[in-house]
Amino acid sequence: MIWKSRAGKHPPPKFFAEVAAYLSRAHKGATVSKETMETLRPFLTEQWQQGRNAKIAAEATCACDGKTIVPSPATKERLLKGEVRAPQGALRGEVFGASELRESPDIWKLRNRIAQEQRLAEAAKQRAEKAQASGNKSRAASSRASAAQREVLALKEAKRHHEEALRVEKELSALLAQREKERARLVQETAALAKSASPPPAPAERPKKPKKRAAPRAATAARAATPAKTPASPTSSSGPPASSSDLAARIKRHNAESV
Repeated sequence: MIWKSRAGKHPPPKFFAEVAAYLSRAHKGATVSKETMETLRPFLTEQWQQGRNAKIAAEATCACDGKTIVPSPATKERLLKGEVRAPQGALRGEVFGASELRESPDIWKLRNRIAQEQRLAEAAKQRAEKAQASGNKSRAASSRASAAQREVLALKEAKRHHEEALRVEKELSALLAQREKERARLVQETAALAKSASPPPAPAERPKKPKKRAAPRAATAARAATPAKTPASPTSSSGPPASSSDLAARIKRHNAESV
């Protein structure tokens, strides 16, 4: 049964990595390629969704002929809940063959009912034949009449059991058809879940922005070595710098003019 928390989801990369490692070590003569893993992916995904780890999933879903790893034939089969039972009286730890398995209780009861009705019909038919033979041998009319009456009753009983067996056979056929329909639904559901769990498409690559071109190292070093120019003072003029006596004379003359 698929876990609700894993339904429709993808197994983590670690799961497939461990499966590939188990397969490569277990089947040393086979190549565990990406194509092989793609073939096994739906079955491995189903195992993971059912809560199995990588080792159990690899053992349950894969078979190898020595060179090629393929899905195990058992991966295509589905057993319904309660479809088979162990032999009656089987003990814990005891093994048995497939021919000893019992069917589900509802199927088993219908088959037993059919067999019982067929036996009853055959027994009634034999009584009718005996009554007919007895009547043929009898000379007395009363004996022949009694034998004929027994024959008619036996034939009616045989017919009733035969018709009941046919009715139960139809009921059994309908139940088996319903089982196969449910089995096919599970197979389709598994395929749909495996398909929904397919890897998402790779995201489209974003256009790369052009990188800014860096300035040449020689020009950068030259700019760093050049001293920065200081702004000229508004009172300064072009020419050689004035001495301290000239500056004092100018300041005195300026003060006189302002007075």
